[in-house]
Amino acid sequence: MTVLLACQRDAGKVPIVVDARGQSSAANASAAGVSGPGSATAKPAAEPPREAFVDPLGAATVELSGAVVFPPGPPKAGRVFVFVSHGDCLDSAVTPLRRMPSTEDGAFLLHTLATPGSQLSVCAAVEETSSQGAAGLSATYYGQAASRIRVENTNDLVLHDIQIPLRVGPLRRFADGKKTPSL
Repeated sequence: MTVLLACQRDAGKVPIVVDARGQSSAANASAAGVSGPGSATAKPAAEPPREAFVDPLGAATVELSGAVVFPPGPPKAGRVFVFVSHGDCLDSAVTPLRRMPSTEDGAFLLHTLATPGSQLSVCAAVEETSSQGAAGLSATYYGQAASRIRVENTNDLVLHDIQIPLRVGPLRRFADGKKTPSL
C-alpha cells in the first residue's frame, strides 16, 4: 500500500511517500519500475528461514491420544514428553507443533492445528535429568509412532489408540517447541 500525502498549498514541495509494503512486495514493485524513497540504493536484508505458518482459519484441528509403551525393566528416571511435528519428529532441526508431558503410565492427549495437505509424525522421549534447564530435550529413550498422519482437509481429525514404543538409542537432542523471537 502506498500513501501519498500532499496539499495544494504546498504545491512546490515534494510529497511524502510512505511505503508500508513487506520487503518482497517492495522488491516486486521495484522490478516493475515503481520505487520508493531510498529504494535505488538500499537492498532488502535477507530474511532468515521461517517455520511453516499454520493459518488458524484454514487449519485442521487434530486431536491425538494414546499411550507411550515403555521397555521392560525398571522405568527410566525423567519426565516423558509426547510431541507432534510436520515431517519427521525424530529430526532435531524440526520444531514441534505441540509438545506435552504424558501421564506417569504413558497416557497422552494433545490438540494441535495443522495445515491441510501436511504429514505429521508423533514421537515420545524421556527427558534426561541432566538436560533439565538446557534448551531442548536430550534423551536416550525415545520412539516414534509406526505410521504418519496425513491431514487431508480442514475437518477435525481425531485419532485414538496411538502407540509409541520407547527404545534405547544414542543420545538425541529434540527441539523444545518454544518459539525464538525473530528480528
